[in-house]
Amino acid sequence: TVFGQSRSKEVACLKMHPDLEPSTGDWSAYPATTIRRLVRNFGISKGADIAVECDLPESSGMSSSSAVICYMWMVLSERNDLPSTKLYQQELPTPEDLYAYLGFIENGQSCGSILVGDKGVGTFGGSEDHTAIMSSEPGKVKLFSYCPTKQ
Repeated sequence: TVFGQSRSKEVACLKMHPDLEPSTGDWSAYPATTIRRLVRNFGISKGADIAVECDLPESSGMSSSSAVICYMWMVLSERNDLPSTKLYQQELPTPEDLYAYLGFIENGQSCGSILVGDKGVGTFGGSEDHTAIMSSEPGKVKLFSYCPTKQ
């Protein structure tokens, strides 16, 4: 992964494990938190090699942490074919339910009684960011409400 203005390159090898411990304060906490939650909630077992380059300034408030949660979801969901599972279809039946779930991955909240949360990445917020990232379409403006997420 290439980050920010410094263009520093960093690598993290993260295991698919329900007890994966994210490194507090490190960029890898976001992909690690996503992996841990998906393993715990959906039992995923297939990982992926992912490379990302970003020129946003670190800690700039531009939703880069939410983007990490979203891209990890997109890759691992596809790799493990989550949308075809009964659990996914029951617990995340609408796009808005998925957007809320992605926010819950980051903040650690449970998504209903089945998709149980944990400590997340240690921040509370950003749920609207996940919705904006996942639902955006060129040339369109959308209006959502939150808690629960609804369009």
